[in-house]
Amino acid sequence: MITLFNLADLATLPPTVLNWQSVFNMYLVLGVSGAIFAYGLMFFYILNGRRKSSTGGMGVRGGGRGNLLTLIVVTGIVIAAFIAGVEGNSFMWNSPQNLPTLTITVHAYQWGWNFTYPNGYTSTDTLTVPANTTVILNVTSEDVFHDLGIPMFDVKADAIPGQWDALWFVATQTGIYPYAIRCYELCGVGHAYMTANLTVLTPSEFSFWYAHHGST
Repeated sequence: MITLFNLADLATLPPTVLNWQSVFNMYLVLGVSGAIFAYGLMFFYILNGRRKSSTGGMGVRGGGRGNLLTLIVVTGIVIAAFIAGVEGNSFMWNSPQNLPTLTITVHAYQWGWNFTYPNGYTSTDTLTVPANTTVILNVTSEDVFHDLGIPMFDVKADAIPGQWDALWFVATQTGIYPYAIRCYELCGVGHAYMTANLTVLTPSEFSFWYAHHGST
């Protein structure tokens, strides 16, 4: 995981991973800032109260300014967290327009996946895609509820009978990734084995592969 303290090779990370990591980093900053403020305010009141008590004062009374400051800081943190969440989700709702696009239809079933390409070719339990391409998966189910997830891209989509959901991702590194695609909805006795492999090819390799896998 890439955090504020680990900035290794950001260029190779998929944009969906960078998106959610930026949201996580924002929440981390807000959480740490809120904790520092809360503890700082608490110790301020403790020390201020002790100082006034030792000099015969009345101690801390009221705290109107402190309460107002607390309200402002907390409100700011909540608003910033809300904006970060909205921006993160908005990014996932709109696939990149500056890259080639490949749209694939996915039919989930107990307990596997069928991937149908624009030319009609259907692959069972193996998804082959080109690198540096916006891949859009339109997902549905043939039987019960499923949930298609690809952890390496931080994306998920519900697979519901009679309905369609969608997700997108951009693979930045070629390779073969066994069990990269999984079901995240308990769907029966074979749920744990409902996986699929992911193969990422260079664009030229994918063009060759695609040309040799016609309609079936």
